[in-house]
Amino acid sequence: MKTSTQQSKMLHALFRSIAKGLNEEGITMQEFISDSFEMYADEHSIKYIFKQLANKAYGVGSTQKLTTNQINTLLDMFINKCGKFGVEIKLPE
Repeated sequence: MKTSTQQSKMLHALFRSIAKGLNEEGITMQEFISDSFEMYADEHSIKYIFKQLANKAYGVGSTQKLTTNQINTLLDMFINKCGKFGVEIKLPE
């Protein structure tokens, strides 16, 4: 089952929320993913990380090909990771 338009919109809203939370806490992408350069989070960089995680976990290169259960598992990982940085994430309604 492919990701619905509604799920895709929710994911993009969530990516914006994560980026905003990280930026409000002054957390750079380097801190978040331990990369070799600093950049501040935005919706696109969060989506990129999400897609990379989906690819590693499920061999899927597009969020539209993820099942609801796969999305939920990945979101749990992201929310837990954000929590380690003190960023509270609330899913968009």
